[in-house]
Amino acid sequence: MIGHIVLHIGTYKTGTTSIQAVLRRNRQALAARGVTVSEVLKPGHGPLMRYALDDERAPLVRRLKGELDAGSIARWRAKVVVELDALAAAGTELLILSDEGLSGGLSQGEVDRLRDLLRPRAERVEVVVYLRPQHERRISDYSQALRNGKQMPAFFEADEASLAALRYDDLTARFSAAFGQAMLRPRLYQPHLLQEGDAVSDFFGCVGIDRAGLKPPPHRNPGLSAGAQAWLGLLNAHMPRVIDDQVNVTRERAMRALGDHFGGSGALPTRAEAEAFFASFAEGNEAVRKTWFPERTQLFDVDFQAIPVAGASATLTLDEAARMTAVMLDRVATDAAKTARRELRKAREALRADGGGAKDRPEAAREANR
Repeated sequence: MIGHIVLHIGTYKTGTTSIQAVLRRNRQALAARGVTVSEVLKPGHGPLMRYALDDERAPLVRRLKGELDAGSIARWRAKVVVELDALAAAGTELLILSDEGLSGGLSQGEVDRLRDLLRPRAERVEVVVYLRPQHERRISDYSQALRNGKQMPAFFEADEASLAALRYDDLTARFSAAFGQAMLRPRLYQPHLLQEGDAVSDFFGCVGIDRAGLKPPPHRNPGLSAGAQAWLGLLNAHMPRVIDDQVNVTRERAMRALGDHFGGSGALPTRAEAEAFFASFAEGNEAVRKTWFPERTQLFDVDFQAIPVAGASATLTLDEAARMTAVMLDRVATDAAKTARRELRKAREALRADGGGAKDRPEAAREANR
């Protein structure tokens, strides 16, 4: 049996990427402290969600893991079972699993499938989830929506699935029903309430892991500047994210350049819009407060004064557009050249491994040596 499983389910935009980066970067160091980070179920968006989703919902993770037919889903689930059985047989003391996709709207049946996977193999399964004020989540999601191909979306226009992921009363109720209320540990993602003011320190402190000496997460730009958001919104109208069911590599390279060079404060909604959106979740937030944080007078400490009354538009000057285009073209060309050199090196290595067989194929030899 596994002694203790900590299942971290996000939510999105609550420092999850940084937590997962620390877990991945320190896998060996954590193992020396009795903490297991699975190589198969790597911390990230998708591995456990892919297992839990009903078969007909598998296309939701298609972009993460490629084509998913009934056979591939069954093979993945079997691989997960083999991995957890091996960890149980090895007497794993503490296993950390992290997948923010699990907070994105799983049905009760899908959460129960996850429970049926984990509970028979562990003495204790604890679920850790971070909750952030809903309007902050949507503002933080704005740059991501543009990265996903949207053309200047409205801040608070969302489909039902997106809104469902923000109903924390439903989320906590589903996981409580599956794992037991005592095994759910909601945390409030607000700097003044987090240990040392950040999610990584809070998570490690919450589960009782000494973080001293561990490699920190890599630096990440917090978001795109308002100008970069405007440029990307225009780009999305002419450069699709997916072409023939394949990710548009040129666009991905352009976005990496944008994030590396033009991070900063992005657009903001009006204060009234943010207040109204947050207020729409008041009933559910109050239910969460009563159940999990009865000592607090309200679930979140919110101050809308930081949001301008009139908001902040994503505007772009011609000079800014030219600079961003120049950086993007340079990155695309540089990355393409690196890819070509890498492929050339592989081709030459393959020819050498062939033991001279290329002598009988002069065209292949010439191609590899261009």
